Amino acid sequence: MNILLVRIGRLGDMVMILPAVKEIQRLYPQARIHVITSSDGIRLLKAFGLNPETMAEYNNHFLYRWWELYKVRRFIRQQPFDLVYCFERKKRTISWLPAQAKIIEPSPQLQHYAWRCLTLVTPSPETNYQHHYLTFNTQKALSLNAFLQAQGITSSTVLIGLHPTYSGFNKWGKGKESIHRLWPWQHFAKLALMLAEYGKNRGMDIKVVMDLLPEERALGLQIQKASQGCAVLLPTEPDFQRYLCFLHRLNVLVVANTGVMHLAAALNTPLVALFSELHPGDCGPYMPEEKCKVLRAEDTINPKLGLQAISVDAVFDAVLALLAAK
Repeated sequence: MNILLVRIGRLGDMVMILPAVKEIQRLYPQARIHVITSSDGIRLLKAFGLNPETMAEYNNHFLYRWWELYKVRRFIRQQPFDLVYCFERKKRTISWLPAQAKIIEPSPQLQHYAWRCLTLVTPSPETNYQHHYLTFNTQKALSLNAFLQAQGITSSTVLIGLHPTYSGFNKWGKGKESIHRLWPWQHFAKLALMLAEYGKNRGMDIKVVMDLLPEERALGLQIQKASQGCAVLLPTEPDFQRYLCFLHRLNVLVVANTGVMHLAAALNTPLVALFSELHPGDCGPYMPEEKCKVLRAEDTINPKLGLQAISVDAVFDAVLALLAAK
């Protein structure tokens, strides 16, 4: 049996289809799953355990569109598909889908995108897959623990992660979008100072850390300096499997609406999610409600400021609430 999945998106978009993929695997355990996706999708789905040989990468850039269309149409013609699921929100993909494709449709009411994908596969699923729908490499976890030990972080350390960037960070023309995706770096620095002081006053081993990509590290160093070293930028190199282990190790992650937020949710890591403009009911953390605190600019007195409108005190209180719930 051959099944085709179509979703071309960034990391967060791809994470949100994983519950649907798990349901497909449950329903059709012997099926061969083929995927048309993005480079982020291939990286994630490989970590999820799918065979990269059955994946076709689609580059959505307009300069390559005709070549990419030719490539995916050839991929589709290579074998007949018994089932086709299109989780793509952009409707131009419909033109090259096989006729029998099941296509996600706009919802008349607010529903989480992950749930909509899941119910495209099974209208009334037995489980919502909100607990641990992404796994990590246990060998990588062992090496991560050794690395953290060398940084003075033990198994009993309360580890708070900060992720101050998003997928479009530092790209040209992203200025307007950034007010809805970037919490001010000064706020991150102040939060780290407050958490360090809280731990010191209560005799708790609390450490605040950042694990960032090379192009994000300058911002991380800025936060580290402004926080007087209370927020530590870890000396790491990009490694997706190791990063999954890092996210899973965190006691709490503070993050805006970005792919890292969705990864942490899939790993069931408690998190404080910062939202502006987009609604968390559509694309928020897909996880048990008690595991996350969602703070929205729209719930403040000045939502036009974007994420800047969310106070440090509000985030600090949310972190403490999650720590108390463990």
